[in-house]
Amino acid sequence: MRTSSSLSCAWPGRTLAGATYASWASAASSAAISATSVRNLLRRHRLHPAPRTSGPSWSEFLRAQAAGTLACDFFHVDTVLLRRVYVLFFIDLDRRKVFLAGVTAHPVGPWVTQQARNLVATLEDQGRAVRFLVRDRDTAHVWTWS
Repeated sequence: MRTSSSLSCAWPGRTLAGATYASWASAASSAAISATSVRNLLRRHRLHPAPRTSGPSWSEFLRAQAAGTLACDFFHVDTVLLRRVYVLFFIDLDRRKVFLAGVTAHPVGPWVTQQARNLVATLEDQGRAVRFLVRDRDTAHVWTWS
């Protein structure tokens, strides 16, 4: 077990738990080992995760993924006439730029989808490609992205 942990990737506890379970399952054994047990064993023997030898750091990875990624959400505004309107906005994570997509009293799925398409078309005209959209899973504003 000690030899296997030194050969594993960045988080040996999870890798070893899966590998140990797989080897026991292939031997038709009904025993399983949890990730917590493996982590405790590694700590007891003072084994640490193997250092990353190649590839980007976490911050470099996130910066690379920000290009072509939009995030969106709603906020609401209560008017002087005691009516509530919803504002749909998008944030370009790469440039940290906020786009006001639209304001409506009833944010239904087709309206939101059309606003997103309009923004993507505008960004494509500027030579920007959108690959990912980050949004919350709020059921009050269900919409489809295509």
